[in-house]
Amino acid sequence: MKLFRSWFCLCVLLFALPAQALEYYQITGDNINIRKGPGQKWRVIAQVSKDQLVLETRREGQWSEVFFLKPNKQKVIGWIFNQYLALQTLEQPKSAEASPFSLEVIADKPVCTDRTTVGMGSLCYLDVSFVITDPTKQRKQAKVECWADFVIPGDRKVIPIKTSDVQSFHLLGGHAEGLMRLNVGLNTVVNPEEFSVAYYNCAAQ
Repeated sequence: MKLFRSWFCLCVLLFALPAQALEYYQITGDNINIRKGPGQKWRVIAQVSKDQLVLETRREGQWSEVFFLKPNKQKVIGWIFNQYLALQTLEQPKSAEASPFSLEVIADKPVCTDRTTVGMGSLCYLDVSFVITDPTKQRKQAKVECWADFVIPGDRKVIPIKTSDVQSFHLLGGHAEGLMRLNVGLNTVVNPEEFSVAYYNCAAQ
């Protein structure tokens, strides 16, 4: 599957769940109409090309509401006849591949605070906890990368925000526990209940 060319997400993270990914859909036809509502009576608001990745937000019978980004980065939300949707899975970064460690990852609900001392806007973060295990018990250190895709939903737009961090951790007997805070600063004040995480995970090398 091609890497997701334009990041956009839906709020799905629950408290202290294992790392997870959203399911996306690939368009199987060319120049498929996106309509204002779920049916052919609704006016066409955009068209989508073959192989474009979209996120389904809800479904009514044979119609699905989807989010996607046009080539000019304009965000689109509308309805498509869902026979043109093929289920896809978001790929992990290559840093998550072929790791010599095993890693258990969980995260709390994201938090947003007003940045009154820094400037107008919100400072939001996700605390990611993990347990690193070296099956050989030979390695003394592990470099851990954690990443997350945040999202701020709206009636007509979805604002995607990516963040990541890398830190080194000392292993004792092939084992270590760690916590990494993934921060993002926003230039607008957001409702903490509307700020969510679409995807998060960690990898150790």
